[in-house]
Amino acid sequence: MNLRFIIFIVLTLTLLSGLWWLWPKPAQSLASPDAPMVQVGNLLRWQVRAGQRVAGPAKFAVRVGDSITLEVASDRDDTLHLHGDDISVALLADKNIRVEWTPKHSGHFAMELHESHLTLAQIDVLPR
Repeated sequence: MNLRFIIFIVLTLTLLSGLWWLWPKPAQSLASPDAPMVQVGNLLRWQVRAGQRVAGPAKFAVRVGDSITLEVASDRDDTLHLHGDDISVALLADKNIRVEWTPKHSGHFAMELHESHLTLAQIDVLPR
């Protein structure tokens, strides 16, 4: 094999790998524009009647590692499921249930009531 050809291949591969590292990376994920950012220590409340959300945010954003409190009151027994960190909590009829939550994983997740088949909120968990 020709030495010039080998040098050409090595230089081409070096240039291509350099371009790979210099190519702009996608920006960090952002919350939906209509998802208010929740600060550390905040309390978010929801109320559910007849299987429908009657109070509380439909969307919110929080950062990985930021502890917040979620409070849900329902007029019937149900199961609250927080996807992403896979948290399930039993809801008792006409009782306020509080969950202290510190997100561990970034992404777009749903908070649902399983028996009611209700998506209570969409959550954007942003990386640090």
